[in-house]
Amino acid sequence: MDIECSTLNDPIVCYTLTTRKAKKGGPTSAMKLTYEPDPKIADGLVVRLSGNLEINGATQLWEDVSNRADQDTRFFIFDFSDVPIVTSAGIGTLVRLLVRLQGFGGSLAICGCSGKICDIFSVVMLKEILQVCDSEAEARARLR
Repeated sequence: MDIECSTLNDPIVCYTLTTRKAKKGGPTSAMKLTYEPDPKIADGLVVRLSGNLEINGATQLWEDVSNRADQDTRFFIFDFSDVPIVTSAGIGTLVRLLVRLQGFGGSLAICGCSGKICDIFSVVMLKEILQVCDSEAEARARLR
């Protein structure tokens, strides 16, 4: 697993390449995480995900976000606009992150989901618990 991070200017960008065996000539799995300080929540971050939130992406998301979560960064908005696939591993990671953040008095919200992903959160009855919202502004309002 290769990780390249750049913190030259805001936003903080962390490119994460997770590798796994590709199917005959197929691509490897890659996820990009971009962190931006939330402009309205002092102890918040907006995390823009790009790629599949499956076993490899979920593992990297947990490692990266759980290390950033503390008393100074308690609120996270996850933008799923560029996430085409979420598996049970990804859902489990989001629940684990929520529990960790609640330990600091924080929380998380999700925005930008495709209809298919929103349906998945509804079916597993986590749409309200994970605060799945239509927009970043709505997600921010839920975290206040």
